[in-house]
Amino acid sequence: MKKILALSILISMVLVAIPATVADDPSCDWCECPDDDNCIEGITTIAHVVGASGSNGGSGGSTEGGALDGAPIIKCKWEYDLDAALPPADDCCDEYCIEHDSCPFMSGLQVYPDTGDVVQVGFYAIITDPQGPDHVDHVYADVWHPDGTFKYQIELFPVGFDYNGIYHKEEAIAYWNHVTQWHHSIITYSDFELTDPTWTDDQDIIYELEQEEAYLYINVGQLDYCQPAGYYCVGVRAIDGLDMWSDYLFNQFWYIPVACAVIDFDTVNYGDVVESTWNPAGGDLSMDTPGLPTVKNTGNTPISFTVLQNDMGFGKTYGSWNVEYKARLSDEGIWTPAYYPDVETTIPGFLSLCKEDKFDFKIHVLKGLTGLPPTTGTMKICAHIWGTQIDWISPLEFDPAPYGIPQVIDCCPCNEPD
Repeated sequence: MKKILALSILISMVLVAIPATVADDPSCDWCECPDDDNCIEGITTIAHVVGASGSNGGSGGSTEGGALDGAPIIKCKWEYDLDAALPPADDCCDEYCIEHDSCPFMSGLQVYPDTGDVVQVGFYAIITDPQGPDHVDHVYADVWHPDGTFKYQIELFPVGFDYNGIYHKEEAIAYWNHVTQWHHSIITYSDFELTDPTWTDDQDIIYELEQEEAYLYINVGQLDYCQPAGYYCVGVRAIDGLDMWSDYLFNQFWYIPVACAVIDFDTVNYGDVVESTWNPAGGDLSMDTPGLPTVKNTGNTPISFTVLQNDMGFGKTYGSWNVEYKARLSDEGIWTPAYYPDVETTIPGFLSLCKEDKFDFKIHVLKGLTGLPPTTGTMKICAHIWGTQIDWISPLEFDPAPYGIPQVIDCCPCNEPD
């Protein structure tokens, strides 16, 4: 399949009469007279190189200079959430595939982050070429972040070829049957010409897969939890043996916003508390010190926090609480106003993507008794999505887009999924 240039070779030969050999002489044993001087010179050879003027990213390239009109055709494309593992459908619900799409009843692909880790995303495209599917040299998927900045480019490869280079179409057909049966809404189609005008796009594609006139290309990329939620733009295009580029086929998938945090503590110990004094319980910046509260953002959006505490047994005196609290995020953060038990309170500030910081807490006992065992209570901390998508900036750095690829896309020129 790998070609640098396709050559059209034309050979013209001059018909000549080969002179009779000495084998016609009965006085000579022809087996002892090798005929090794019957060379014909002056044969004309012609080579016409086509395709070198093809466009880098256009839909077929110029026909000036004799270039062929016939770039690769990306018939359709889709992506999968390869880490999706949903529970089986309830008896009262419609059946769905428990893999590949985290929200199977929503149109388009929904990818759920692997909090604190990476999620695997599969990229798929079915591609042919006017000179046959073997004429396709390379297929690339270019991906942009929700803010339009370039993420990465990965190369896709055809499925079905064994180690001996023998093609087995059953694998591609199985992939196609699965996506059309269970995930049809995530498929994006190009505006290609149907083999039979009465067919649907799906009928045309399965026909070409069965006839080995199109191949399925796939590869796997990753989304890190440090990368922001939102719509990721994906453009696929291909180049063939004539150096002719296909048009891009664009779509997008939704990286589901998830607020998630981990903490290194399960106890906040205020220690020895003096009545009518704000007594602190401070944290630190290390996730390895459970006695000093620390929090890490493991979701794919910035997060803010709320805190809810009970009265720790201090109770009320004539309807008024005998205890109150404060909390803050970061040693540069703002303390909450004093909050009472059973009142969910927002902690000022937020924690950026992929960051960790400290929590500090304070307790103010308005009325308590000395000489008794320590009192205990409960605290609940919740993480919430902070800000809007424009605020969700990844701290990760990415390689610049390859030459000829837009570094920033203002708006994904997507084909809407059917």
